[in-house]
Amino acid sequence: MTKQDFIFSNERRHHIARHLAFWGGWCVTYLLLFHYPLHTFCGWAVNNAAGAFDAIQQIGLPLFVLKTLIFGSLLAIVVPQAIFTCVLIYWVLPNYFFKKRNVFAITFILISVFVIYYFIASQFKVFVPLGDYIFGLIKHVPTFRERFDLCMYSALREQLNSLPVIVGFAVMIKLIKR
Repeated sequence: MTKQDFIFSNERRHHIARHLAFWGGWCVTYLLLFHYPLHTFCGWAVNNAAGAFDAIQQIGLPLFVLKTLIFGSLLAIVVPQAIFTCVLIYWVLPNYFFKKRNVFAITFILISVFVIYYFIASQFKVFVPLGDYIFGLIKHVPTFRERFDLCMYSALREQLNSLPVIVGFAVMIKLIKR
């Protein structure tokens, strides 16, 4: 596979490889630039406010990085962002924006999609305590009723920080290829 094929080909295997590379790269980037400074180490501080050092001591650094990569980054944030971005790129842009529909209709659809996304993204945050349970950091299966407000706030904060970055890059790439 050449770079030209990887970037511009419409073959299914190149398309899937391009998406896997993009979202895999974003998953690692999100983990390092957004997740660790916001949640785990709170501004790269060396205090134990988030319990990160206890978790590292219990399961070890490699498993801690794997847990935060899978549950804190991929499942809790990147999957809902990928769903939102694909809806935006493959449904909203071609059906409304590129056909130059009514500006108010486009605005209403974008706001509706974003509001729906916000509630869906907050529900994906339940994977974080589930990861803690699977890796043995908590002893009982987590219940999610008492975590709903915390998940809503956390999802809003994370999406306001990172969603414009990834959607901007994805839309820019799509428009350049068009």
